[in-house]
Amino acid sequence: MIGESEIPSAITPLFVDYCSETDLRSEINRIIRENGEIKLVVAWIHSVGKNALSIIAEEISKSCEDKWRLFNLLGSSTDLKKAVEEVEVPTGCRYRQVLLGFVIENGLSRWLTHKEISDGVIESIQNDKALHIVGTVEPWELRP
Repeated sequence: MIGESEIPSAITPLFVDYCSETDLRSEINRIIRENGEIKLVVAWIHSVGKNALSIIAEEISKSCEDKWRLFNLLGSSTDLKKAVEEVEVPTGCRYRQVLLGFVIENGLSRWLTHKEISDGVIESIQNDKALHIVGTVEPWELRP
């Protein structure tokens, strides 16, 4: 995403153990102090980070006076309704889901490449829909 951005310095990757709630809060607040309000978050959090998405939403909402967007990357087997219910979306946050599927080529299936994922995330940000599917999730029985 940084390579595709017109303003690479506007993207700040956050490398933190999101299972550590203290470290996650600390890093988010450090980034806000250093760079100002966060207007857009792309979060790919695996199931081990049970509270991470809620912590991200909470901490950013504390400092953001305007609307901001949260793009939640999810695996192809995710129950989308349950995923929405598990996140407390604060006022001012536009919550978006990016469902990562797979690709079918010549009758065979494979998982998405890093480039396909990042291109899909960029497209999702540009289109700003509540749900964006990267690749396909059907037919489910053809997944890799």
